[in-house]
Amino acid sequence: MPTSIATVTVIALAIIPGAFGAYVWALINGQDWREKDWEAAIRFLAFSVLGLGVYVLLGLIFTLPPAIHILPSTYGSAALNAPALSSIFSPYIGHIMCSGLVGAAAAVAHRWTASIRGASPQPSTWDHFIKSAVPKHWVVVTLKSGDVYAGYVQTAEESAPATERDIILRHPAKFNEAINNYCVTSLQDLFVPAELVQSLGTVRSESELLLDPAVNTLLFPKAST
Repeated sequence: MPTSIATVTVIALAIIPGAFGAYVWALINGQDWREKDWEAAIRFLAFSVLGLGVYVLLGLIFTLPPAIHILPSTYGSAALNAPALSSIFSPYIGHIMCSGLVGAAAAVAHRWTASIRGASPQPSTWDHFIKSAVPKHWVVVTLKSGDVYAGYVQTAEESAPATERDIILRHPAKFNEAINNYCVTSLQDLFVPAELVQSLGTVRSESELLLDPAVNTLLFPKAST
């Protein structure tokens, strides 16, 4: 039983410092609202492990107190006394601080790589729209010129700044005000530069099943805009 308690204590004290690293990460880099729990857990554990590694390395360089808080023998009945507990405090605080340092370094590196790619540090609403809302739906694209097209998004720039969110529209159908509907054009694909796009929207329709509409036919069975 004492061995089991010591093991649980070691695991807990080795993992908890990652919380400070995760906090620093979120403070600098923001929070990804679409992040899965397991992804956050892996980063949490990584900050704990790497923080411990950084502390051990700094300890070798600057002769810091050894990280005895991760040794099960530290919590044996014979070794567990007031002086021993006080000797745990310094390396444990160092472990926490180093985990925070790792979290800060990771967040800064993430923001730096995102700036090089011209993207935001965390996936934006645009990413969510393209990956979740657009697939298998007709998309209505309103251009700044006033023209409106509907079709399938064949390709779109993800994780890109607004000025680079170009799209390729498959089977484009142009809106005809006279008939209040979309008429399929003879084009296979239509490249739409980001600077020409005013807005995008997805459409629910029975014709979603029609992947290859015929030219000059109406895209939607019922009139829509």
